[in-house]
Amino acid sequence: MPNLVRVKLPTGVEVTVGEVFAQSHNLKPLDKPATDPHGRALPTKYPVDLRGKELDAALDRAGLSTSGSAQEKRERLSTHEASVGVVGGESTITGSDSPASPKED
Repeated sequence: MPNLVRVKLPTGVEVTVGEVFAQSHNLKPLDKPATDPHGRALPTKYPVDLRGKELDAALDRAGLSTSGSAQEKRERLSTHEASVGVVGGESTITGSDSPASPKED
């Protein structure tokens, strides 16, 4: 089972990925747990700006358009994250570098 680490993407989003994946993409592991007490990868954590501009900031950092509704912006950011190997807090890279699947209770 690969070692999982929590990293912050250039967009400010925190995700759980395999340690090898993080190293190969020059992502510095955060000093935080990457899994819950049952060994499941923690979900994606988006930056929250209480002024309601977190999506625009994340889109700006990713070099994406900030036009459209909040839902369109979230979809645009999710599509971008999927293209760099992150979906729902887990890497889409397969093999020994991919995050572990949830453990059975």
